[in-house]
Amino acid sequence: MNTGKKTKEERQREAQLEATARVGKQMLTLSVALLRVDAVSEALRPVAAELAKRHEKETEEQLREEAERATRRMKNSILTRVDGLLSLTFAALYAVVEKWQEWKFSDPEVDRLLESPNVRLLEKHRHVVFHADHYDHKDMRRFAEQKGITDWADELAKAIRESLSKWHDDPVPQMKKHLERLSARR
Repeated sequence: MNTGKKTKEERQREAQLEATARVGKQMLTLSVALLRVDAVSEALRPVAAELAKRHEKETEEQLREEAERATRRMKNSILTRVDGLLSLTFAALYAVVEKWQEWKFSDPEVDRLLESPNVRLLEKHRHVVFHADHYDHKDMRRFAEQKGITDWADELAKAIRESLSKWHDDPVPQMKKHLERLSARR
């Protein structure tokens, strides 16, 4: 006689399937979010190249003055366009980092890069960008003045991309390691 109650094994199997579906959705979500980072970064490249050419002919001061005039007219200049796209790239990258950590994904190279104090600067930068804080906010300046932060962010995005590619290429062992690591933490 079936009482409708599930056995312990059935409940465990159901829980495993739910966990697998949840983690699979998280992995795909991280992939989509990183593709957004890539899309903004790709849009930045030609604009940054244009700025580099202009910088050969014009001083930083001339470009800043142009940006100030353009801002007062509510028009983008080459400098404001580069600043906007670069800021959005970094802010979107932090959104990936935030979920990577919250969902407890792990990869040796990503984990190493996430030990950097740059993570906190990236977080604060994201807050200033998406919460429309003062354009000259101290956290924006700290971020901009941090030596090597752009290279670090590029390295981090690359490491996350490579880790997610491993998931897409061979998801079963990746899922197994991830679920084992999660259950070991409980």
